[in-house]
Order: sequence, then C-alpha cells, then structure tokens
Amino acid sequence: MKFSELKQFLQSDLGSNKEVELALSSKNIGSSEITKLSSSFSNLDLKELTIDVSSNSIDNNRLIELSQGLAQCQSLVKLVIDIGENCFGQKGVSSLIQSISTCKNITKLSLDLGFNNLKDSSITDLGKLGQCTNIQDLSLFLYENKIGNNGITQLISQLSKNQNLKELVLHLDYNQISDQGVKELGKILKQMTNLNSLKLYLQSNMISADSLRELEQMLNQCGNFTTLKFSSFQKQQTHQS
Repeated sequence: MKFSELKQFLQSDLGSNKEVELALSSKNIGSSEITKLSSSFSNLDLKELTIDVSSNSIDNNRLIELSQGLAQCQSLVKLVIDIGENCFGQKGVSSLIQSISTCKNITKLSLDLGFNNLKDSSITDLGKLGQCTNIQDLSLFLYENKIGNNGITQLISQLSKNQNLKELVLHLDYNQISDQGVKELGKILKQMTNLNSLKLYLQSNMISADSLRELEQMLNQCGNFTTLKFSSFQKQQTHQS
C-alpha cells in the first residue's frame, strides 16, 4: 500500500500491512515525525518496504533514529530507501548499515544516497554490506558525492566478499574517481564471478577515455554476465544474452 502522507500511514491499520511504500520526499519531516515513523515500525510485520524521504534535511541524528526503527523490521525481504539530497554524514550511514545488517531475510536492497557530499570514509561503511550474505540483489545510488579512488576500491573490495550476490547496480556519476580507481574497480569486478548482472554508471568523473575503454573491454570478456550495462560520459554500452 502506498502512502504519500506520514499521518495517513500512522493512522492506518499498521499490523495488516505486508508491503508498504512511503512517498515522503520534500515533506519537511522534522525530528518528531521521524520519531513517530521509527516507532511505528515495531507494529509492522513487513515483507517489502519502500521509503522515500529524500530532500527532508535529514541529519545524522534523524537518520540514526530512523535506522533504529528499521532494525525492528526483521521480516523484510525487500528494502528500498531513498535518502538522497539530505545532510547526514558518516555517523548516519554507519547506523543505517548496522541496522540493515540485522535484517537477515533481506535479499533485495536498494539505497539512494545521492547528493549528500559523502566522502570516502562514509562509503567504506557501505562496504560492510558485503558481510550481509543474505543479499542477492544490491543497488547503490551514490551519484553527486565526493567519492574518490580509495572509497570506491574499499567499497567494491568488501562487497566482493558476498559470494551470494548475483545482481549489482552502482551509480557513481559525478564523483572524484580517476584512472587508478577505475583500474582497481575493474580488477575486483572481474573476480566477482558470482555476479550474473552488472550495471555500472560512471558519468562525469575524472577518468580518461582510454581507461573507460579498457574497463569496458575487461567487463565484456567476463563470461559470467548475462546482463551488462556500462555507462560513462563517453558512451553507453549494453549487452544482454
């Protein structure tokens, strides 16, 4: 069931909901609303949850409180969170990942953390998702941040530890990744033979055309991909078989 107002959701029969979508972008959600939302999760037995709280000036404290509520959703199989264009940092990201890691039944996870000025230290915390071996389908929207070579290398290195991961989507547009970073990214992705679907977006970084071409060639040589999508500022290449 979809709710476009928090009050509407809180007044619903929470216990009867198994699939919930909260479309709360740009709703001026304050601390008290976050507290109410977080507390409501204890009354739910959800299988699928989609939350869009983008553009709500959510800081570390609010994200930590929201994360604590999510940790109560132990029956979740699918979780989609859009917290793009807010103002949290490493502490908020760390709390969110810690809470998600307690939800052992999640197989499909999508996180949108775009437009948050996140640096390498915050992205490293995201890498802890590699320890969540229950996750088979992972999408990370990390566009418009300040991610550099170290951040992306550590992220993908940690994610590669999850041998159950089958589908991976990485939106890394508009960051600070250079040739060295994309070289290391390619090496690790090539070793992730458990993947059968990869979608990689690298538009507007600091990567040369030669390095992008080498990455594209390397990925095309990987025989494990049934779906491969590679997009950069140069061109977009899609291969399906």
